[in-house]
Amino acid sequence: MRDGRIYHQRALALLQNHCLQTPHVLTVISLFIIGLHTRKMGSAWIFHGMASKMTFELGLHRKIKNQQIKMNDEVKEMRDMAFWGCFIAETWVSACYGRPSAIDEATCDVDLLPIPSDPEPDDETRLHIAWVLHINLLRIFAQVRKYLYGRAKIAGSRREENLKMYKEAYWVQLEEKCILYFGQYLFFFIVEI
Repeated sequence: MRDGRIYHQRALALLQNHCLQTPHVLTVISLFIIGLHTRKMGSAWIFHGMASKMTFELGLHRKIKNQQIKMNDEVKEMRDMAFWGCFIAETWVSACYGRPSAIDEATCDVDLLPIPSDPEPDDETRLHIAWVLHINLLRIFAQVRKYLYGRAKIAGSRREENLKMYKEAYWVQLEEKCILYFGQYLFFFIVEI
C-alpha cells in the first residue's frame, strides 16, 4: 500500500509541474485515475472536475467531423476511451457525493464504443463488452438521476411514460446483449424505479 501512495504523490507532482499547462488526452486519463485513487471526497471531486473540463477543452465529447483532420484508429480509440472513462468516473463520483454531474450527455455526440460481434469472445473481448455495457448502464443511471434530482420535473403521466421508455429502450437491449455474451455467468439485479 505504501508504494501506491508514492506513485500517487509522484503523479500529482508531474501533473502540477508539467501536465496541467497544456491539455492532453493522457492528462485526462491521469486526472480521473488520480481522482479514483484519492480517498478525500473534495479532492476526488476536484480531479474529476478538471478531467471533465479538459475533456471539453480537447473536444473529446464531440465527433470529429472535419474531413481534413486525419487521425489513425489508435488515436481515435484513445480519445473515445478517455471520454467514456471520464464519463464513468464522473457519473459515479457525482452520484456517490450527491452532486450534479459535470458531463451532460445531451451535449455530447461521441460514438459509443462498438460491441464486438465475436460469437465466442476471449477474455479481453469480454472485458471490452463489459466496459461498453457498463457505459450503457451509467448512461441510464445518469438520465434517471438527472430526471429525479433535476430542478424541472415532469409531472403526472409524462413521468411514468418516460420511465417506461427508459426501461424498454435500454434494459431489454442490455439484457439481450449480456445474455448473448456472458450467458449464465451474469446475474441481474432489477430495481424498480
